[in-house]
Amino acid sequence: MSEGMKKLVGFAIFGALIVAGIVGSDASDDSAVTRNAGIPLSDTLTVGDAGIPLSDTLTVGGSSKIPPKDGEVESEKGGDCCDKTLAMLGELITKVDALAQQQDTLAQQQDTLAQQQDTLAQQVAGLNVNQGNGGPTQEEVEQLLRDANCSWRGEKWNCNSANGAAIPLGSNFSGSNLAGAGFGVLDLTGVNFSGANLSGATFTGDLTGADFTNANLAGATFSGAMTVLMGADFTGANLAGTDFTNSQTEGAIGLP
Repeated sequence: MSEGMKKLVGFAIFGALIVAGIVGSDASDDSAVTRNAGIPLSDTLTVGDAGIPLSDTLTVGGSSKIPPKDGEVESEKGGDCCDKTLAMLGELITKVDALAQQQDTLAQQQDTLAQQQDTLAQQVAGLNVNQGNGGPTQEEVEQLLRDANCSWRGEKWNCNSANGAAIPLGSNFSGSNLAGAGFGVLDLTGVNFSGANLSGATFTGDLTGADFTNANLAGATFSGAMTVLMGADFTGANLAGTDFTNSQTEGAIGLP
């Protein structure tokens, strides 16, 4: 049971003890009447302007008590009230226990969900190379291309936005073999092609900040006004026969 539940039960028990104490003190008042039973009384007791003969009084345990007025009900004190209080306390404790069990069950379900999420994250980390810093395997790269709606045609990969292809930003293709691949009108911002074989590949689209360091770009084509190479790094790349006609090379790094 949680600390909050323990405090709630404690307060409930404390309240019940206070009620029981009040009931006990009320009951002891009756005994005080008995102890004073020997005190002499006059022939009549005066209540307001009316005199009540002693013969009309009630005798309880040797003491005289004035009967209730018409329409009044003499209060009952003692056991009945205490029994009701204890019954209410028992119901409260039962409800508190049930709530505590529900909280425990919920906590277990949350733990199970957290474990499932951790397992899923590990599985994704093993397959997803979108944000990876290490070199992915060729199989992982090809799976990434398939997930991006690229197609394998004529012994090369074709990724074109017109066919629904979309490469995740920052994808890692480092060290892979993508010779002759076509990347048409795509956002390839920050994509890592370092050390990849991209001979004969064609690129059209936004390549801002793309990494082509040490890549083989022999015979590759970066053409068209839509091809933006701002911040793209070609340091150490093989640029033999690479075509940059009409592309926006301003801000590119490592170009001759």
